[in-house]
Amino acid sequence: MIIFIAAKSISKRIPRKNLQTLAHGYSLLSWTIENWKGMYLASQIVVATEDEETKTLVESMGCSHYDLTDADIHDRRTASLLLQEFTGRTTERPIILTECTAPFTFYRDVRMALEMPDDVIRSGVVTIRHREPYKMSQDIEPDVSVTGNFIIVRGDISQGEEWGVPKCIYPVNQISAINIDTPEDLEMARWLAQRITLNDLRN
Repeated sequence: MIIFIAAKSISKRIPRKNLQTLAHGYSLLSWTIENWKGMYLASQIVVATEDEETKTLVESMGCSHYDLTDADIHDRRTASLLLQEFTGRTTERPIILTECTAPFTFYRDVRMALEMPDDVIRSGVVTIRHREPYKMSQDIEPDVSVTGNFIIVRGDISQGEEWGVPKCIYPVNQISAINIDTPEDLEMARWLAQRITLNDLRN
């Protein structure tokens, strides 16, 4: 099993976001690596980046890096597309894609999702949105929104296939659904990381 962490350095709202401090001396990236290492699931952890400082950190933590090209780091280049290309370079399966911007991934969620039989499994969260006025929550069809926690890929992914629309979603909790996109998101994550430790995530 390979853990594939997307960590390109480009970020519009938070400069060098993946290297920003989260808590207890960990950056978002080092926290993410440490959490997945502590799950003891992977034969290797691979971090996709073009940034030299990030590569040095990755190597110091005993992981390998996947060098991104100029095309890879284009701002509209999604982590899903990076994973699609990476799967063509290795026969090892499953591969789990994750991102530093979703730091609260629980081991129990990953283990349960791995037991599901689908070729592509994506974490998500069920939400109720009041789009219709004067309607009770129990009468509104819930939405399922994907999160940045993980995507599990077991098979091959064809180029151009709309595999990002998952056949199966494993529902995570609201804490896991936090995805850091703005400075306010980062402050919330820092607050939570003072209260939810890496040991909590692994239980």
